[in-house]
Amino acid sequence: MDPTLLNHWWSLLAAACYALATWFIYGDLAVSAGRAGVRTRALLTLGAASHAFTLAAALFTGGIVTVGLGTAFSLAAWVVVVLFLAAVWRQPLATLGLVVTPLAFAAVVLTWRWSGPAVPLAHLGASAIVHSLAAVTAFGFLALSFCQAVVLLLQEWHLHNKRAGRFFHSLPALQTMEQILFQVIALGFILLTVALASGAVFSNEIFGRPLDFNHHVVLSILAWLAFGTLLLGRRLLGWRGRTAATWTIASFALLTLAYFGTRFVLEIVLDRR
Repeated sequence: MDPTLLNHWWSLLAAACYALATWFIYGDLAVSAGRAGVRTRALLTLGAASHAFTLAAALFTGGIVTVGLGTAFSLAAWVVVVLFLAAVWRQPLATLGLVVTPLAFAAVVLTWRWSGPAVPLAHLGASAIVHSLAAVTAFGFLALSFCQAVVLLLQEWHLHNKRAGRFFHSLPALQTMEQILFQVIALGFILLTVALASGAVFSNEIFGRPLDFNHHVVLSILAWLAFGTLLLGRRLLGWRGRTAATWTIASFALLTLAYFGTRFVLEIVLDRR
């Protein structure tokens, strides 16, 4: 079978699995108590596996590793799905899927239709592998914290307006949600620190040039400072609730600009490679 056609089928299967998983999560809100059902976990697993095949085809072409804007976004979405799938086995966080799986669906469809101009990566030595894995996984954890912060704000709104519908009843207690949120942020912050440090120390090996304080680097540092401030605010000032959720969303917005903002302007707005 033609590899391109086969990749289209994998993309279609992944998109269908994510769409069905979203439907089942929403339908089970009233009875699931935040636990992901067997069919939801099965769909997520099949969707993530299919998604991985589409990513492999997009990333590894002609014996080199290439990344476009759409492919990078799809890779980040896949990491979020995998982390979410791991989380729902241990925690009653299935409701997060109402944010995670639609984003994953959009990422698959985007990459299916357009992956962006392929940009070959520099030498893939040990330092480049460590940097790349840390950067992608950090983004995944912090993207998951963003999804949870959105759900946390909705949960607070339900409490404040005394609208205890099935959405509210499907979530853990607010305090538990906050604890999990900061655990996820702490893990993402550690990995982001590793990514920034490895990128600075091994810039020549990874990128073929000395460290350059461009928009990507500056925004990454600002995002790192924002998440670090959030963790300190939690520890020293007891930040929680709406403050913590809003700060998480703003910090992640900075990180998203750092990871994708420059590439978006060059590839979409200015149509440059």
